[in-house]
Amino acid sequence: MDTIDAAMSSMTGPSLDQVRAELPGLVDCVHLNTGGAGPMPRVALDALRAALDEDGSTARMSEVGVERMDRRRADLRQALAGLLHVDGTDIAIVPSVTFALNAVVHGIDWQPGDRVITTTHEHPALLAPLKVVAERFGVIIDVVPLSDGDEPLAHECAHLATDRTRLIALSHVSWVTGATLDIAGAVDVARSVGALTLVDGAQSAGAIAVDPVALGVDAYALNAPKWTLGPQGLGALWIREEPRDRIRPTFTGLGSTVGSHGHMAWHDEARRYELGALPEILLPAWTASLQWLNDLGEPWIAERTAQIRAYARDALQAFGADILTPPSATSGILTFRLNSGDAATVVHQLEQRGIITRLSLQTDAIRASMAFFTTPSDVDTLIGGLAELRA
Repeated sequence: MDTIDAAMSSMTGPSLDQVRAELPGLVDCVHLNTGGAGPMPRVALDALRAALDEDGSTARMSEVGVERMDRRRADLRQALAGLLHVDGTDIAIVPSVTFALNAVVHGIDWQPGDRVITTTHEHPALLAPLKVVAERFGVIIDVVPLSDGDEPLAHECAHLATDRTRLIALSHVSWVTGATLDIAGAVDVARSVGALTLVDGAQSAGAIAVDPVALGVDAYALNAPKWTLGPQGLGALWIREEPRDRIRPTFTGLGSTVGSHGHMAWHDEARRYELGALPEILLPAWTASLQWLNDLGEPWIAERTAQIRAYARDALQAFGADILTPPSATSGILTFRLNSGDAATVVHQLEQRGIITRLSLQTDAIRASMAFFTTPSDVDTLIGGLAELRA
């Protein structure tokens, strides 16, 4: 405890106490479920209230209202571009990460016998659209079996890939164990057979550094409420310019097009994957969260996360937990099992003690998210709660 406190106090950057004071959701609980939904910062809550006041005081579809809507979208696109280190024109603002994944999966012109490669660590948000195209078009789903998620993927994907493989779809960070998957290996195989690569970034964007251009992927989906600390009801899709003619717009509207009637055309930008209407009132809140995280600094967030993750891992191991998350993982997720006690019951009983964790459905284990704002005291409280339940 003294060692990590000393290390944290010696870090350059913002004060952890001041950072936590800006997260009202931490006041009455030990929040260890950012992988489910993170606490919104005060600036985001203030931005949401201000947006409510704006929309309530002027006509929403007046010229002023439309200009305000355009400004909100532009501001959010710019903030997302900063998070991902990309050009904002390659980003579509969508209702959720699930929508973004569906947009890519359903945008491909599937033919019977086409194939897609995925892994055993994927969330239903990705698996469900793959199941639909398998049933509807006769697409064959090839699955790479993963243990903790730390395995190299080039060999396994190459073993499954054929000239009919159209897509490799997988997570950047596993929602099961928190492992960072071998995206580079998957990309190499996809390129070798002319397939596209789609990445589910729900557990990565905001938790680890993300640069889809450097990763070499074709499409990257993310959401607001988890590690980017935004509101429910928003997500984003980054998509390279080159494969857009291979990923056709499926769910469309006013936001997807330019012109009208006989002169209607798809946007050249990634906006072709947007709808007309969005929960506009939420956009300033997500923008504020992203700007707040940017002000904290990606290096500071990564260092804080690494330190508290190491502290929590040591504490859980000392308690006797079986940790399923590989040591190489760089996210804040730690998934673990206890020698006794049903995981679902333990998660419920911890929440009754004000300790918010998550049941890992695929492993029947407990998943705790260690974010940059998590303290050694939070971890100690978790260990204390587990000790009470074991007693």
